[in-house]
Amino acid sequence: MDWIALQHALLSHLPVAAGLLLPWPLIAAQRPGRGIRPWWTVARYLGLAGFLGTLGAAVSGLAAGHILGLIPGRHIFPVPASGLGAEGLLFRHAVLGGCSLLMSFVAIWALNRSRKDHQSLGLLTLAVGLVWCLALLLAGEGGYRLAHGRAARAAAPAPTPVTVPLPAPIALVSAPQVETDLEAKAPVRALDYASLEAIHPDPVKSLAHGGRWIRAWANPEAAAAYRKGQPLPPGALVVLSSVEDRWGRPGPDGGPVYAL
Repeated sequence: MDWIALQHALLSHLPVAAGLLLPWPLIAAQRPGRGIRPWWTVARYLGLAGFLGTLGAAVSGLAAGHILGLIPGRHIFPVPASGLGAEGLLFRHAVLGGCSLLMSFVAIWALNRSRKDHQSLGLLTLAVGLVWCLALLLAGEGGYRLAHGRAARAAAPAPTPVTVPLPAPIALVSAPQVETDLEAKAPVRALDYASLEAIHPDPVKSLAHGGRWIRAWANPEAAAAYRKGQPLPPGALVVLSSVEDRWGRPGPDGGPVYAL
């Protein structure tokens, strides 16, 4: 039941497409003469697709109405008072969908009447088909309004502001500042070296680190001094990440991480 209800929005596209496409082969099939039979086939195919889509949309729509609580408990069909909004849009949508389903039987009968190969489908088939297509499109338009154009709910009134007396200000005594040890957090910060500023865009070979390929990373306090070769200021953090493969060349394998 849940699965059927979830397919209503999908199944409803098929009858709407039939309502848009069917009028053209119906009109083209009004010309009597040789070569008219292919238009019969197109019209009958679209009529059958529209009938099956309308049937599936009707079943899934009623299932969705019950599961979403839009149709009262023991009712099979929406009641005029039900629906989304005071205008009863759901009820009108259901009525149009039901009329479309009933008219689909008449349209299928008219499309499949016995005809000779040179005869047209006839004005009766054209009239019934066009009325059925109109009902399909009106039902689809109502469904679109239900899904996308629901009436905006009335905004809740703004709460009345309540004035609460504030307590007397309390004098706060600031605790003495204790200087934290910057080196205590260095190992943890070094693991997050990718958040620092990259000094080398690509790995470079460092003889001072066993010939490994390294990249240098520095925090903002150290980046400028590191690039200029000047002494690093207090609070500076520099990390060297290394990458190499089994032959000692730059590769995807991570090597040791050096931090100072």
